Amino acid sequence: MTSAAEALSRWRAARNLPHLASAAPRWRPLAGWGLSLPNFRWRADALDRHDLHHMLTDIPCTLKGECRVAAWEFGAGAYPVFAARAFCVPLVLLGFVRAPRIIWASFRRGRSQRSLYSLTLGPETSLSDLEAHIRMRPRRTALFADVMRFAGWLAFAASLTLAPPAALLFFVL
Repeated sequence: MTSAAEALSRWRAARNLPHLASAAPRWRPLAGWGLSLPNFRWRADALDRHDLHHMLTDIPCTLKGECRVAAWEFGAGAYPVFAARAFCVPLVLLGFVRAPRIIWASFRRGRSQRSLYSLTLGPETSLSDLEAHIRMRPRRTALFADVMRFAGWLAFAASLTLAPPAALLFFVL
């Protein structure tokens, strides 16, 4: 039986991703732009599960893929820390602007699955346990509720994304 940690390590190596990115003191969200941020505790705690979401949903690690996984995670159960949600929800908005049907489909897929954020991962956790956990939620058909929830996340994303420029314009003009 393959452990989740072993599978994740192989998955990251195949994509040239750092093996222990969650342990690094800093990280670069925009490679090549010189911006370096502290590796906040919430990010370090969420990173392995986020990468496992990529692996288990077979969504690539590209900008479009990050937008898709963010939408999937908001559907399946977002990370419980507000800062993490505030950091990731603009990706849903960006993805929705660029590919609305794909982002909506990712969110809907998440509504019928479960994220790993509520699960405690240990060295003995198997990959098959995670696959079973992620697919455990019964199929949903409540389209209206999903539309309202998705609209709420988009409104939250828009307010977070547009508030800083609006505040700047307010104080400049």
